[in-house]
Formats: sequence, C-alpha cells, structure tokens
Amino acid sequence: MITQWWACMMAGGASSRFFPMNKILFDPAHTGRTLAQQAFDRLCAKTTDSTVEELDPHRFLIVTAKSFAPILSEHIPELPKDNFLCEPAARSTLPAILLAMCRVRQSNPDDILCVVTADHIISNIHAFRSTMETAREIASVKEAIVTIGITPTNNPADWTPFGAINSDTSTKIPLSKHTHPECIGYPLICFEEKPNVQRAQEMVDANKQAASSPLSHPSWTWNAGMFVFRVSTMEKALEAFHPEFFSIYQQLCSAPNEEERNKVFLTFPPKVAHPLNPAQTVDSSVDYVVMMPLTEQNHPTLVGAVIPGNFPWFDVGGWGAFKKVESIQKDEHKNVKYGNVQFIQSKGCVASTLASLTITGMTDLIAIHSDEGILALIPDAISARLKDLKQKVDETKEGNVLVECSSVDINNAHPSSVRVCALGIKDMSIVVEEKDGKLSIALSPRAKEDL
Repeated sequence: MITQWWACMMAGGASSRFFPMNKILFDPAHTGRTLAQQAFDRLCAKTTDSTVEELDPHRFLIVTAKSFAPILSEHIPELPKDNFLCEPAARSTLPAILLAMCRVRQSNPDDILCVVTADHIISNIHAFRSTMETAREIASVKEAIVTIGITPTNNPADWTPFGAINSDTSTKIPLSKHTHPECIGYPLICFEEKPNVQRAQEMVDANKQAASSPLSHPSWTWNAGMFVFRVSTMEKALEAFHPEFFSIYQQLCSAPNEEERNKVFLTFPPKVAHPLNPAQTVDSSVDYVVMMPLTEQNHPTLVGAVIPGNFPWFDVGGWGAFKKVESIQKDEHKNVKYGNVQFIQSKGCVASTLASLTITGMTDLIAIHSDEGILALIPDAISARLKDLKQKVDETKEGNVLVECSSVDINNAHPSSVRVCALGIKDMSIVVEEKDGKLSIALSPRAKEDL
C-alpha cells in the first residue's frame, strides 16, 4: 500500500487572548491572507519552487469547534466539507490529534501526519516546507515522533511562554534520502514545561556554551507544537504510555457515525496525572501524555527527534505581541493600527476598528473594536487578562462592562453599535458619535477639571 502524508491544523476557535476577535481569522501583517489561510498556504499553496513538495488540499484536515467550521470553510474553500473535523467539546491537543488520526488511518495506518497550528507567523515557505519534508523522511524510516524546535532568543523572559526541547546536537540522525541537507534531525533528550526566568537563564547559558563548539544549533529550542509521525507510530506510543487513551482512541476509530464518535470523544479525560509528578494533574496534551514519557521510559523501538526550524517564526500570543513582529508595520512611536485609526501623542498602542477610531494621549493601550460592536479596552501590561474580560462580557450579554476601572466617562450616542468593555482602564474619556454619516470613536484622557 502506497503511503501518503497529511496535515492536521488545530483551530479550536476560542481565542480568548484576542477577544473580541478571533486571531486566526485576522491578518496581522497585512498579507491579504488570514493566519488560518497562511497556515493552509504554507503546505498547500502552489508555488514555482520545485524543490519542495506541496500537499494536496484533500489531505489537509482542520480540527475545530462545530460552530467555527462554517467560518473556516468560507476562508479556506479549497477544502472538502468533510475535512473539517469537529470536536463536540474543547479538549487539549492530544484528543484533537487523535480525531485526525482516525481519519488518516482509514487511508493507511502507515501514512504520515504533520500536526501544525493556526496562530504562527512564518514568512519563509521554502524553509518551512524543507523542514517538514525532512521530518517526514525521518518519520518514514524510523519509529519516530519528530518535533520542530524553534531557535530561541537569548532573553530568558522570552522563554517563559513556551515549553522547551532539549536535543543531542552532537549526533545527527542519518538519512539515506536527505533531500534538504540544511535541515538536520537530532535525537530528542527531553521535553520541559514552560520554564521560569531562572531556569530559562540556565538554558540560555547552555546554548551559549554549545555555540562555542563547532555545533551550529542550540541544544535547547522552543516547543512550537508541530509534530510529524506515522499514525502507526503514534498509536504504538499511545498504547505503551497511556493505555486508557489508546482504548478510547480505538473506540473513536470504530464509531459508526458522528453521534457515536462524539459520545466516545467526550470520554477522553481533560486532565491526566503528570508523568513526572503523578500527584499533580495536567492537561491531556500530547506533550504530557506522549512526549515526556517517550524520553523518560526508554522504549525499545520508539524514539523522539528534533529538527531546528530554520525559518522566521513568531507565535501570536496576544495583541501586544504584534509590536514585536518585524513584518508588522508600526509608526515612529511603535503604534500598530488596523483600519481607520489615528494616533495623537500616543505610543506603544495596538488598535483595530471597522469604524473610525482616534486615540489621544495614550500609552501601551490595546483598543479593539469588533464587527459585532464590542470595543475592548485593556492596558497592554495586563492584556493576558482579556480572557477574564471576555468571561464577564459573556455573562452580562448586553450593556457596557467595566471591570476594575475607575474614572471612565462614556458618552455613547450609539450604544447599539458600540458596547464598551474594559478592564483596568483609568482616567479615560470615551466618545462615540456619528460624523458625516459614519461611526466615530474617540479615546482620550479625562479632562483635568473632571478628575
């Protein structure tokens, strides 16, 4: 039976860190394509580059929420409708991957699956495809689960949002067929959870020491959530390291219809015991259930491999992150805007609107006006708490929502068009009015006489 390769993009749809918008339906670098479309293009778009292989869209799968699938289908019409695999409820990464594996094994259990994410900015398609092709070459000849390690910075604070991967860069994985010799696979040593700054500094120091040797790649890289493996290899790992998950997976594959499949899917435990500290429970992610045990239990045939990602990469973690991406346009005061936004004496702000938005005298403000009419306001320093604001907004359903705010004046002539939702905002004047038949929003400091 001829083996093929597939891709699975995980696109849950919640995106609470980008409230009130969904980041994967956004185009932060003004490319003309949303992040979800870019993720599809990186593997499937036709190019003139004959040195790398493109994927047939019929083998590009998306695991998402049922409510989100129609929107994604509109954004990526090249995909057949049944390539959207809908989770009946949000789970962690492993159940999503297993849902895609059930589909792939119908073709051939030895087919290769490439797991990718929808929220990364990767600007070099050739380098990305070369890396993924090398990962497939390793996975095709070894019982290996291959992950892509992102070359990290030397700033320990940058490490804390990412898991870390340690690899043995003194040993190259040999390949009889090595189409892209610039992409090298190394044995995986271990996966570590997101480090604190002190632990990250130790990793930075280890990389600096490695760089002083003839080795060209750091031993520690960032976990980007990208994996490549034969379905049969992952099944073997699952059976060895977590029999309960493997049993549910087998039931999932044999479910006769979507209704039964959904019932089985919901039996995946959302939490599992930490593989290194069983007293602690953690999300049922592929990192905890498979990758950590893979390096700790010394399986006789299964191995892990790491390929350093030789391509520009950025994880879109929140609105404030856009200020750090070189390809995203900023003004001289580091402001980032989307739509008709005017900054006056403001710096370090990120703003988006479909109306007209003027921001005066603000520093490090996130101001996002969605097409549903929500105007979300939060200081960049606490923008990780957008999920808290979203929860409050979902609970109240209508009207303005001000959480931990003080001295905020709202003069809103169009409450049906703009719902002000803010967290941690102080001393601000918000004016919503109609100018020349168009909706206009103005944010500025409260007048001193009003303070």
